[in-house]
Amino acid sequence: MATTFVFQNFGGMKNSGVEISLNTKNIITTTDGFTWSTGINLTTNKNEITALESDEIISGNYLRKVGEDFNTLNLFGYAGVDQETGSEMYYIDETETETTMVLGEAEKYNHGKATPDFYGSLTNTVTYKNFSLTAQLYSSSWGGQIFETNGNVQNDNGYRRTRDYSNTSKYVYDNRWQQPGDITNVPKYVYANSLSSNQTSRWLHDGSYVRLKRVELAYTFSNQMLRKHFYR
Repeated sequence: MATTFVFQNFGGMKNSGVEISLNTKNIITTTDGFTWSTGINLTTNKNEITALESDEIISGNYLRKVGEDFNTLNLFGYAGVDQETGSEMYYIDETETETTMVLGEAEKYNHGKATPDFYGSLTNTVTYKNFSLTAQLYSSSWGGQIFETNGNVQNDNGYRRTRDYSNTSKYVYDNRWQQPGDITNVPKYVYANSLSSNQTSRWLHDGSYVRLKRVELAYTFSNQMLRKHFYR
């Protein structure tokens, strides 16, 4: 029996933000040709769902709801590991006041958004005589959450058995719960563990970062030197 899909617009959203570009000359000296300049680029974006035909839509691990970001994460709250049994614990609800070791007794709730608050770069250039040094710091995801969709595959604690597409990472092996009293965030290793879930905040990470993207050291030859050595 064939399955028919119909695509249609059933909601609305808006994106708003600002873009800032600022260039400054911090130091300029005429005696030795020393200069220091800075360039800043910053872009912010706020995403908001403005209309839906239903109150909310659950799509995998995402919640679509009027007034919320399109990339709002909807997950079970991971509450760590029970020290006595080594079992995973989950928060009952968004109040995060009660826990359970039975995933079916918990409910998903808002865990922030994958959309970053802003992204941008900071570039500094220093020159001295014929030398120049440029360094650029860059970030494309400040404030956004990153959800590791295959977290329980790449950091398997027994759920995937010994299949060739799952791994028990060194971190999981070294930090797994092993005996009563162990304090760790990694549950015990149980072969064919059916309780492990890839829908919890255990696999949620802060996506904020700053990276040194480019470093450039240059030397500018004078016209006199070029004519002397390269042109006849």
